[in-house]
Amino acid sequence: MVIKARYEIFNTEMHVQAMARLQLENDLRRAIERTSRVSTLLSTDCIAQQR
Repeated sequence: MVIKARYEIFNTEMHVQAMARLQLENDLRRAIERTSRVSTLLSTDCIAQQR
């Protein structure tokens, strides 16, 4: 039996790495959204205190 070179389309390690990057991306997006909300609330509170 002759085994020819072939490409491996699905690699478990690549999948694990891709899922880790996706999780990191989602975590960063949530952190940015939370930071944005907090700074908006702080800005609104600061403006309200100045009045």
